[in-house]
Amino acid sequence: MIRKLNINDYDEFCRVRLIALKQNPVAYSSMAKDFLEAPRSLKLKLLEQSSYKFITGFFKEKTLLGIMGLQRSNRESVSHKANLWGFYVTSDYQTQGIGEKILRSTISSAQKIENLKYLRLVVATKCSPAIRLFEKCGFKKYGIEIDSITDGAQYFDQKYMKLEF
Repeated sequence: MIRKLNINDYDEFCRVRLIALKQNPVAYSSMAKDFLEAPRSLKLKLLEQSSYKFITGFFKEKTLLGIMGLQRSNRESVSHKANLWGFYVTSDYQTQGIGEKILRSTISSAQKIENLKYLRLVVATKCSPAIRLFEKCGFKKYGIEIDSITDGAQYFDQKYMKLEF
């Protein structure tokens, strides 16, 4: 089942987000330590839905298996675009089409948002499966940032992609 998360999904969201950050912090430009140390109120704020932000989740029964966030700026000058963030499917369920379902559901919801012209995302170039999925769903590269993120030992590039409606 796919649906937008709410504050009642706090524990499942935190569980999945923490797994994602521990497994591949470079993919998310965030560290698990920072998420763990963030106050509960900040994490709950991520789960608040509005006309400009939500998190799509894929559930199997009551277990959350995947997530993707959408954040649109409420500043008028940039409100024509929204950012996708935090895309992750738990490792046991990757390559089963769940990621594509989450992505397509998020795109469908975004297309219903008044005056939204496009979605954008940033993905580490080493995340080839995610990039292939984004391309399959119509996203196009519009830039590369060299040495954009580091894990402390090496630097990684990030690809900027967007999907116009």
